[in-house]
Amino acid sequence: MTADVEPWKVPHEVSIVIPVYGGERTLPGLLAEIEPLTDITPTPDGYLFRVVEVLLVYDNGNDDSPHVMREAAERYDWVRPIWLSRNFGQHAATLAGMASSGGEWIVTLDEDGQHDPADIGVLLDAAMRTRSGVVYAKPVNKPSHGFLRNTASRGAKWLLTRLSADSNAPDYQSYRLILGSLGRGLAAYSGAGVYLDVALGWVAPKPATAPIRLRDEGERRSGYTARRLFSRLLAARHHERHPRPAARELPRIRVRGRRTRHRALHPHRASHRHRRPRGLGFDDRGDAPRLRRHPRLARHHRRVHRGQRQHVARQAPVPHYGRSGDGSARPQASRSVITAAVIGRGGLLGSALARELRLRPEWRETVAPAAPWRDGPDAVRAWARDLGEALARDADGGPWSILWTAGAAVTASGRDDVEAELAIVDAVLDGLRGPLAGIAASGTVFVASSAGGIYAGSPEPPYTEDSPARPLSHYGELKLQTESAVTRFTRELGMASLVGRIANLYGPGQRIDKPQGLISHMALARVTPRYASIYVPLDTLRDYLYVGDCARLVLDAMTRLHDTRGHVLKILATGTATSVAALLGYFRVVTKGRPRVVLGSSPTLASLQSLDLRLRSTVWADLDGPAIRMSLPEGIAATVRDVEKAVLRGLGPR
Repeated sequence: MTADVEPWKVPHEVSIVIPVYGGERTLPGLLAEIEPLTDITPTPDGYLFRVVEVLLVYDNGNDDSPHVMREAAERYDWVRPIWLSRNFGQHAATLAGMASSGGEWIVTLDEDGQHDPADIGVLLDAAMRTRSGVVYAKPVNKPSHGFLRNTASRGAKWLLTRLSADSNAPDYQSYRLILGSLGRGLAAYSGAGVYLDVALGWVAPKPATAPIRLRDEGERRSGYTARRLFSRLLAARHHERHPRPAARELPRIRVRGRRTRHRALHPHRASHRHRRPRGLGFDDRGDAPRLRRHPRLARHHRRVHRGQRQHVARQAPVPHYGRSGDGSARPQASRSVITAAVIGRGGLLGSALARELRLRPEWRETVAPAAPWRDGPDAVRAWARDLGEALARDADGGPWSILWTAGAAVTASGRDDVEAELAIVDAVLDGLRGPLAGIAASGTVFVASSAGGIYAGSPEPPYTEDSPARPLSHYGELKLQTESAVTRFTRELGMASLVGRIANLYGPGQRIDKPQGLISHMALARVTPRYASIYVPLDTLRDYLYVGDCARLVLDAMTRLHDTRGHVLKILATGTATSVAALLGYFRVVTKGRPRVVLGSSPTLASLQSLDLRLRSTVWADLDGPAIRMSLPEGIAATVRDVEKAVLRGLGPR
């Protein structure tokens, strides 16, 4: 944006959140009305806006809405479905959508067609006139509900006003415009039991209103009855009388260790009382979700319970692909054992790949001595030559793979550091060339790259493999040049290659001495007198991928590459964006304490990173579901345990 552009001529980006309970018949028409708004649209007062995404939050209704949502996501690239584990209610579903949004403004509206999307401009004008972060639609006509429902709604708002002295209660509507950073921050610290409008009143005490005309509902009846409305009223009254710190507004989550005995997992089944869960995970059954292991795997007490879907961190349920007949997409093992060598075996991803290799009978590893990275290119070239000879000897004419995960540079690395690492890359390839030239036809090479570094300056997220690469930092340029060097090397020798552009990787084993890895640094701050620094806004969106899931995905893709050959570029990500504010909320729930963080000021670092790093893989996407199992809260818990063990052993930062 140049300096002479008038502010009101810059379009505002709007995210629309629609809780879906019974929208089978009404959603297609509503989305068709929203489609023209995805282009730049003027408001009545002359401001510009455009809808950048529509988040459909499935709240487990009783019709075929999931089918309609999936069809909409295939038809419109701006539609994003979000799947909840059970019916949490409209307010909780709305909060889930707000937490996943990325727009400058958030609009919430109903699925039944009563709210006209064309009125978004009216709401935005009211926000600009009043400088308010929250604007409610104020109907100028009576709602089309029945007499009992309308009476109950008016009575509930009147009673809420009397009990809580909340003068804004009569203005509460599900058609709202909320400032994006405000809505995402609130969603990060709110749980299923929070009354959304009361919580908005805590952070935006003076909301504005805008006159709109309600339309007739579509072909579905409202899911709210008089009884449910008064139940919501009592819940709102409870939050108003007993305000709690932000972390306690989240659903109560009990954290149990490996040997802790737990009781009454199901209130009617005594046989569940003495099971001992291994590790941590989420179980959303009942009023108090519990942490448990592998929440999405259908096996033993982790099965998907009748009439419910299980879901963690907005990822779709996935069956255990180890069970026969489950129809999973995990590739079949090659007929011959694949011999692999991991370059960078001591790092985060390298160590995870080494562990995963030991679990797979169709793979075996050639373990080489530690690489002499600090001794210069000549020493590294000799080491790579020895590694290639050992790999060729162990493969003995069979298939083989090199898994390249090494790298010392970070986003803030300067040009000198990048040039030194490029020299190391050239030395490794030069050393491998001779030993592997004669067996190239049976070999494959994987190189780990960075999606954040490469797409930092790219336009129009979510980014796919077809998005243009536009790095902003020397680190991003390093990754792009490394990709080119490895691909050129494999083409010259006739090998197959896989370039994996990886999302924000985290998990046990991350080096704390490197200035990257926010989750690990927050875990370290819990047990040391230091604070973790955050240099980006709290509404920055990232895709957090657990290192164990990434290792499984890499080996699944390499197994397929041995059968298909070629040169493949694939994004390795969960496909679920999480704001930094939401990440802090998850961390607070898991650790039951306030994260020790400070908001740092570094214009240089901030300018090198993208604020919206949503990722979506379109290459071999069928591999993603079976490999990606770990939820974000569960992964945070595993990372915290690993850092705490390292500190207790006296290792300190690694």
